[in-house]
Amino acid sequence: MKLKSFIKDNYYQGYAYSYPHKSAYRPLDTPRSLQDIWVTENKEQLFLYVHIPFCEMRCGFCNLFTIANPKTSLENPYVRQIEKQAIQVSKALGKHKFTRLAIGGGTPSFLSEHDLEYLFLVLRNKMDAPLGQIPTSVETSPKTISAPKLALLKQYGTTRISIGVQ
Repeated sequence: MKLKSFIKDNYYQGYAYSYPHKSAYRPLDTPRSLQDIWVTENKEQLFLYVHIPFCEMRCGFCNLFTIANPKTSLENPYVRQIEKQAIQVSKALGKHKFTRLAIGGGTPSFLSEHDLEYLFLVLRNKMDAPLGQIPTSVETSPKTISAPKLALLKQYGTTRISIGVQ
């Protein structure tokens, strides 16, 4: 097969992977609080993942909840809701220790510098994530990352960035 034909046919355009639909899971017989769920779990080596569902484009292979170029600014209200959830989750966890952090999505570098910094402050101050002391990964894209945002990632201890070039 010639390269020109291969590129023209674009074999991976229809690639899709999907998680089980929410209807694939059985309903809980008795609702349980987060605190009840975590009470017997080992919380000494937790991996904290934060999902930022905003992107500049929707990639053909992506099956995650994302919004490409939202028509209105949803990023700041979303980060503010993460703060509310962080308070509740941290309270439910009780004594805990995060040993890794990943911020993905979506494309977290889609956030403004202000919202990105606010997110790090929430993770440090509300979730007790020891920023700068644990491996931290953040997804970025060439279009949404900038020198000031890279400096911010470094300031808060990011040890790895993933650069999506779709």
